[in-house]
Amino acid sequence: MAPSVYVMYGSATGNSQHIATSLHASLQLSTPCMELNKWKDTKLVADAGEDGEGAKLFVVCSTTGNGDSPENAGRFIRFVKRKKNHEDGVKPFPKLQYAVLALGDTNYSEFCASGRLIDKHLSSCGGSRLMPIAKADEAVGLEEVVEAWVKEVTTSLTCSSASCEEDSPASPDKALSPPPHDPTVCDGIRIVKTVNPNYTDRVVSEDEIGSLVMTASTNSLSSLNLPQPPPSSGLALLSTSMKSANDSWTHTSSDSATNYTANKPFPSKITKARYLSGQLDITRALKKRHLVGIADSATNTEERNCLRFLAGKKGSSTFDSFISKHSVNLFDILRLFPSVKPSLTLLLSLFTAVPPRYYSVTSSPLYHPHRIKFAFTVVDYEAVEGSGRRLGLATGMMEANVLGMLVGGEAATTTLEIFPKHSKEFRLPASSRFPLVLIGPGTGVAPFVGFVEHRKLHRQASVETTAESCAGMWRGGFELESGDIGVGRGDTTDFCSSEKAGPIHLFFGCRDENDWIYRAEMEEMKVQGELTGLHVAFSRKEEGKKVYVQHKMKENSDQLVDLVLKQDAYVFICGDGTNMAKDVMACLGDILGEENVESLKDKKKIVLDIWSG
Repeated sequence: MAPSVYVMYGSATGNSQHIATSLHASLQLSTPCMELNKWKDTKLVADAGEDGEGAKLFVVCSTTGNGDSPENAGRFIRFVKRKKNHEDGVKPFPKLQYAVLALGDTNYSEFCASGRLIDKHLSSCGGSRLMPIAKADEAVGLEEVVEAWVKEVTTSLTCSSASCEEDSPASPDKALSPPPHDPTVCDGIRIVKTVNPNYTDRVVSEDEIGSLVMTASTNSLSSLNLPQPPPSSGLALLSTSMKSANDSWTHTSSDSATNYTANKPFPSKITKARYLSGQLDITRALKKRHLVGIADSATNTEERNCLRFLAGKKGSSTFDSFISKHSVNLFDILRLFPSVKPSLTLLLSLFTAVPPRYYSVTSSPLYHPHRIKFAFTVVDYEAVEGSGRRLGLATGMMEANVLGMLVGGEAATTTLEIFPKHSKEFRLPASSRFPLVLIGPGTGVAPFVGFVEHRKLHRQASVETTAESCAGMWRGGFELESGDIGVGRGDTTDFCSSEKAGPIHLFFGCRDENDWIYRAEMEEMKVQGELTGLHVAFSRKEEGKKVYVQHKMKENSDQLVDLVLKQDAYVFICGDGTNMAKDVMACLGDILGEENVESLKDKKKIVLDIWSG
């Protein structure tokens, strides 16, 4: 009897889930595609056990932050960790064959940690690898590694289920005759010809389009849990004049925040909002898989071929210049290629559920234990000429909800569903004696405002507590006798306050003074001495002169060497991981030395909180 085949995933933002469900659909498996944490709902343990018929497991798992596992994979990882050292020595998966695709970000030192753990422990549990672990890097693009892994998985299953010989000749390409030319050229094709003057209408073969891109979900309309459409009043709010960044407060109850997850969020109350600067999910930029999925719904053959060209390997540069660069979404495609008429079922199968958005907390719990503060940039732009204003799906919704507050009224909605995503490393050191180097361009500076605030309040609380406990007492706990020299609370407060805290240097970058968020707070921190150094870089202030945070770092290289290598400072970096983080890390390497940087990363003295894409 053939072994059962399972596809499972651990996903935080939806990438792993999409890859797994697409692979599952292409393989046409009878077993369900499941989250890793739901492995008990399958027969995996029985099939892969000593008395089972055997099982093949294909895992797609991402890593969040620097080594954290997705919420829907944590229990499975803990399970295989425990089972590898089973008391009676019996391995739980002796009849398991498996392959792991790990997604991660090379900006972090613990690259693809969750996938690597699963790959390692499945082997320790008795499983055998069908192929080495594949590691896809979000910082440079997932597609190449993912496509190769999916192709290898598909080939391995095809070869095992049929008489497949390695040296058998490949089947010839299907003979395809060119379609008749339609004299009416749509705007979409005109744009493609402008971007790529060498483009000619032709049929794009299946081999030119990756297997993952070709795959569409087989979900039927009846099996989908569709949300209620938003009220028309909410859509009207999205059309009003908006600015570039918000500052929002949410209110929590005294319940433990650990009780809340992405599937069970807390309905927090919005209490305050203000602008910081002076200026369904089908709204996101399309991926190649989306173009392939909707191309066949085009009634015009030239439009169909053009969409397939954009999704193919030979059209990658045109795709980047046309689709990616301008964040072209489904609505743009429907306008630019008017013969495209996808069904609702097709659209719902192509576009996954909206993943949660993560934001760094900007406030200290010592400031208000039941409130959190966070900042976000409102996405507002025109993608392609004539498409009208484009608002970010989440940021546009949040701004619309607090628009009343921003103009002096009330919020449109009273709650915002939130849940915590704990960080193991991106947190202040326990002692305030350590210097801090904080690097955060744009909204990446948001958590550092909270860092400085927290250190100040924590230090004040420690001083007051110590002073209170010491006042009126000698060392050893003996009460003062009448006539002895008393020690008042003021005396001990002055003494405790004399303990020196480590300096804090903040490196912040933005386009110009109008984009300087938290300016008042930063300058006040500098005046009060909470910030030792405030280094601000403007990339668009002077014509032809772009200054970034790494330029300010090099200007202060001697000071950074002293802070990090001599005074044992912690370095925190927050912001975009695609470009900024790599540039900052390279700059640190130039200043501190590559070996020192690697050592500091291993010691968790250089800590990142970044996002890519």
